[in-house]
Amino acid sequence: MNATQIRMFTHEDLPLWSGSPARKAPEPAPDEPVAQQETWAKCRFCLDTGLLGDHAFCWCEAGNKARERRRRSQVPDDARVLSSGTIASLTGLRQYDDIDQVQARFVQFTIEHPDYETWQDAWADFWREEQAQ
Repeated sequence: MNATQIRMFTHEDLPLWSGSPARKAPEPAPDEPVAQQETWAKCRFCLDTGLLGDHAFCWCEAGNKARERRRRSQVPDDARVLSSGTIASLTGLRQYDDIDQVQARFVQFTIEHPDYETWQDAWADFWREEQAQ
């Protein structure tokens, strides 16, 4: 170490070596977040996302829309994860290639017809159309 560095580190008035904590200026109190969000969001609970956490929906209009979006996306997801055994039971098919083709058409059917409540309801109409062809 050179003389300047030695002189710099021998002072005992630096906060690091003084033994007392450094003082911090008090911060101004933050504005109320609720008051800020009321200017742009209608619902103060969900902030117009419609969601209260990962699995709950708000009771406002945005919550109703979010619930409907999830319901509509659920049927195609359910159709995608149907097991080959379930489809084989429903159709009587035994070859995996045939089962996979039926499942692909069924998933496409649920995407094109988003008004079904459950995959079972969608399957009834889908299979009727398949049998008619």
